[in-house]
Amino acid sequence: MKTKAILIVILTVILSLAGSDSLYAIKKKDRCDFIVRTLSAPSSTEAGSKIKITSRIKNKGKSKAKKSYTKFYLSKNKTIGKSDYYLGKVKFSALKKNKTSKKKSKYVRIPSWVPSGKYYLIAKADGYKKVKERSEKNNYKKRIIKIRQTNPNLGEHAAGGTYTYNSGDGTLNLNITSSDFEKCGPEVGGDEFIVSSVTSTTMIWDDPEDDDSMSWSRESGSEGDITGTWTMSESSNLYTLTISTDGSLVILGDIGNCAPPTPPIPTATINIDGNFNDWQENGRMYQDEDGPDCDSSGQDIQKVYLAQDSHFIYLRFVLSGTPDETFGYKFGVNDRHIYVGHDSSGGYIFYANGSGLPQPVLPNNFVHVSGNQFEAKFYKADVKAFWENKDLGAWSDQGKETVCRDYVLLEDIVFDW
Repeated sequence: MKTKAILIVILTVILSLAGSDSLYAIKKKDRCDFIVRTLSAPSSTEAGSKIKITSRIKNKGKSKAKKSYTKFYLSKNKTIGKSDYYLGKVKFSALKKNKTSKKKSKYVRIPSWVPSGKYYLIAKADGYKKVKERSEKNNYKKRIIKIRQTNPNLGEHAAGGTYTYNSGDGTLNLNITSSDFEKCGPEVGGDEFIVSSVTSTTMIWDDPEDDDSMSWSRESGSEGDITGTWTMSESSNLYTLTISTDGSLVILGDIGNCAPPTPPIPTATINIDGNFNDWQENGRMYQDEDGPDCDSSGQDIQKVYLAQDSHFIYLRFVLSGTPDETFGYKFGVNDRHIYVGHDSSGGYIFYANGSGLPQPVLPNNFVHVSGNQFEAKFYKADVKAFWENKDLGAWSDQGKETVCRDYVLLEDIVFDW
């Protein structure tokens, strides 16, 4: 009987502990409690640009708070929902009770497809909800930010023309005679597709040139017939296609996600002398607004400029410091690029072909290093076969065993070959 009584007492203690988190569980009113103490950011910016967000959090609760993350969102209203834009996060160290953190800054990019208008930039402390707090309701701080949409590719666009269709082999020939799509839509000219399937609900076009296909959803029309109205949703873009029985067609596009036009590469002849005074500002193809990606001075690419004339391509890098002699500064595609280096005797330049074979060296007067910048030139004819119709990049590293690599993708760069 005595043993049974002891077991009952032990069981009672275990059950009471299960009802509370533990013997040392903190009552809710005595927990930590985050608030976003300060939140600063620009009052307006352009879609697609980067902005600096600075914030501090405070633990106004009665116990120490462990490390946490504060998340940032862009919203059309004062609350965070599924349709809002997540921008990024910052990490805060543990905070004692009634203590305020140091300022933390984060560069974030506003999505390029965000329409113009007034938005709320919202900071949410303990964004992952990993910290037990007295209240989660006071974790938010917001401020108004105005977004300007400058991308002409976005919004409503239209194209029209004629078509011929062979139901026997499925060949569909389009002749677009008018279009105000800049990108992400049909251009004026002819195109051929193969209609591989037409049902009561869908129509599939195969593109024999790109080995790609498009799937249209039927809005009106009859099974087996391509005429009628069709829609296609793709990457925040909605297209409406109307195919008429008289041989005409219209394509409407509500474009929400399309890269802005690539700035043209200016035509100029640059003197490779280290003065940099003959470069045009519209030749700046890239500017880093994130801060250094590499720790040591001279390893990080801050700006990239390009220019061209009938014979040469001109290249200018602005770095975070004097070029690192252990690093190579490169431009082009991975296995076919220009390599610029720097040592005690100055700058040097050569073509890198990625094969391990000896690299063709260009004259030393084709590159000049001055301070935290260099400018260089090389022959168009030497790189045309490898670069034409390719996405080019600029990067700095130490090769395969590098301690850091700063890479910049420059999409849709087009030279006058």
